[in-house]
Amino acid sequence: MIIDHEICLDSRFDSIRFISRLDRLIVLAEAGLFSVGSSGQIDWRVDLDVVTDARWEGESVVISQMDGPEVRVDLEAGSVASL
Repeated sequence: MIIDHEICLDSRFDSIRFISRLDRLIVLAEAGLFSVGSSGQIDWRVDLDVVTDARWEGESVVISQMDGPEVRVDLEAGSVASL
């Protein structure tokens, strides 16, 4: 994947993971999670409270928040489920 595109996340980021099966980058930010497709555009965005921990589990990530519930985010669809 080659992206030559500037993306404004409006948040500091913690880590970036390339998910080859989905051909997208997943950006873990200070207060959210973003999916960036091969076009360089944001496919989906999940706004959260301040992220305190993230556990990558296959095709999802479990996120703990400072003042919110623990949630599971599906990395393909960006859907969120409270745990």
